[in-house]
Amino acid sequence: MVVIVLLCISLLVYNSIVPNSRRINVLDNLAAYNKLERIIDESKIENISNGILESVSNNKVYYYNGVTIDKGIESNSEIDNMAMEITKRDDGDREKAKSIYNWVGSNIVYDDLKADKVMSQTTTKYESGAIPAFRDRKGICFDYACLYTAMAKAVGLKSRIIIGEAFNGTQYISHSWNQVYIREEGKWINADSTFYPAGNYFDSVNFNKEYKTKNVAGEF
Repeated sequence: MVVIVLLCISLLVYNSIVPNSRRINVLDNLAAYNKLERIIDESKIENISNGILESVSNNKVYYYNGVTIDKGIESNSEIDNMAMEITKRDDGDREKAKSIYNWVGSNIVYDDLKADKVMSQTTTKYESGAIPAFRDRKGICFDYACLYTAMAKAVGLKSRIIIGEAFNGTQYISHSWNQVYIREEGKWINADSTFYPAGNYFDSVNFNKEYKTKNVAGEF
């Protein structure tokens, strides 16, 4: 029994440090192995102050309520139609990316109550992601980022969700924002719709001064 447990732990450690393409999945259907994997995952979860739960061992990012990033960026016809409407007169990727940045930043209101609840972990009942942010016209930074990505996808733009820190005027705080790929320029640029009311945060020099990237949570 001890030998089996040690074998499982060794396999879990190996799987936690290699890309998903190189994982050994031979024990994935074994209930005891999966239980042990959950225990190890939970011990390695970092609670970021903006409400994101990041699992280090399997490289997945979860919202505070356990919604995966793929679920968070799910769209619907209303979001897709709005994205196409606001970009219909734009010629290139930069113009489309800027139009989406402007729309999200000026139409979504930061939800201070939700942020307080998330950071204090007093509830897990809030919805998260692009659809509730668009429907309710409010959210926290990760909701903004998911909505931006959903709208970008609708008009054929490649985007990323970035996890890191941003300077709020007095200190660096945990934050998430977007990068969007401008094909005609062959480069990724930063866009932070959450900070839209505070100034220009679309491909601005502010990013070099005020942001610290931790990782790319997802590329879509």
